Amino acid sequence: MGVPSIKSRLTLGATFMVGLQFFQRFLGIISLAILARLLTPDDFGVVTVVMGLYAILSDSTRMNFGAKIIQMPEHSDSHINTAWTLNMLRGLVIFLLIMFLSIFPSFYPKIAELQPAMMLVAFLPLVESMFNGGMIVYEKEINYRPKFISATITKLVAFTVTVVLAWWLRSYWAMLIGLLSGSICSVASSYILSRYRPRFCLHEWRSLFSFTGWLMGVNVCNAISGRIAVFLIAGNLSLAKAGIFNMAVELGRLVESHITFPLLGVLYTGLSKSNQEVEKLRENYLRARNLLVSLLLPLGLGVAVTGRELVAILLGDGWEQVPPVLAIFSVSSSLALYCLGTDQVMLALARTRTLFNRQLFGSCLIVITTTIGLLGWGLWGMLFLNLAASLTIATINLNLLIRNLETNGRAMAKGMLAPLLAGLCMVLAVQNIEYLQLPVAGVWFSLLCKAVLGAAVYIAVHVIIWLLSGRPESVETELAAIVRGYIAKHRNGEHR
Repeated sequence: MGVPSIKSRLTLGATFMVGLQFFQRFLGIISLAILARLLTPDDFGVVTVVMGLYAILSDSTRMNFGAKIIQMPEHSDSHINTAWTLNMLRGLVIFLLIMFLSIFPSFYPKIAELQPAMMLVAFLPLVESMFNGGMIVYEKEINYRPKFISATITKLVAFTVTVVLAWWLRSYWAMLIGLLSGSICSVASSYILSRYRPRFCLHEWRSLFSFTGWLMGVNVCNAISGRIAVFLIAGNLSLAKAGIFNMAVELGRLVESHITFPLLGVLYTGLSKSNQEVEKLRENYLRARNLLVSLLLPLGLGVAVTGRELVAILLGDGWEQVPPVLAIFSVSSSLALYCLGTDQVMLALARTRTLFNRQLFGSCLIVITTTIGLLGWGLWGMLFLNLAASLTIATINLNLLIRNLETNGRAMAKGMLAPLLAGLCMVLAVQNIEYLQLPVAGVWFSLLCKAVLGAAVYIAVHVIIWLLSGRPESVETELAAIVRGYIAKHRNGEHR
């Protein structure tokens, strides 16, 4: 039996990752629905701020050694061992930093309320740093089955521990202990699934840092710009407001964090295989981006226009301030899809310095708009200024893609008109569904009607535009071929 092609392995890898994320999202939604009813916005606020601090320290020091090893044509055990050792040292440093900050009341206005939680969270980096570096070999070989198994078991354990403790304790401790138990399970499963046993080694630190130096700068920028809002809201308003804001952000980034990001990991692996040929890289990127945008854009916009129903069903009472914030974040995330994969293209081309310069500018812009907006005009001022900043960053990303893929704006826009127009028609149809005078049957019925109407309008407009354009070779062509193949296979099975 022949060795599967890169295309077939990427397809299988994408299938594993999408399946994994839908499973995790399913458990996450159930967990969120339960926790929102057992805990208070204040509890979520404590976890949001403490985990925000951990995320800043963790993301700022993340060295992306896995991306370097994946990109290498050949790697040695020394590369894996060095990466594992440096991650262990990084975990120890973060542990000490969090412990150090937790004993200084002047560090942050809410430190007295956060101190016990900070001391528990400090153990997270210690545990996570022990993850078996040998798992990266599976990913390099585009074998995502071990990752799928590990993540599934981890999510089940974390979900069970969190829900049981939340019912028993009715405190934020349930979420923190659940996170720690998930990390322990993840590390344990990595050593069960991979026979590789890493050892302490620093022989290849120079070669690894040659790739990750600029990426660490990118991570610092991402960490600060992504968390500054939570700290400002908690410090200037309240922990409950921070919890409500973060809940809206999490729901607004539903599609981005749980579907898009995993697929981008698969995309990066595929692009790295063709990084020596710009034409092939451009072709692979545009095909993947057009397909992902066509599939993900309606999901992102759908979250924006069904926010009231989603919040009522998932969170229950006490979260009425979430839907308006949710709508803005969903729209922002949806628009960012048009430059989907910019970071992966730059990484595949090893243009990490360019990536850092882009991220530095973008992060400074986000920090400035967040601070001025919140302190000057409150929460809504911050949200709208951040939306403007996101559009500016998207424009910069588009220019980067045009220049580095050696293409033009027309080629980048090709295939994007249909999903954009279909998405706008979908939003208009769902927003005006009240005029249909449907029978009132609660939020579940309202959500179902909006979902069915939105999907029907999006698909219909998408297909009409494709037909009017003369059925060009595009995403629709590939999807039509898949449907025809499925129908033919089904008919052949009936004849047998």
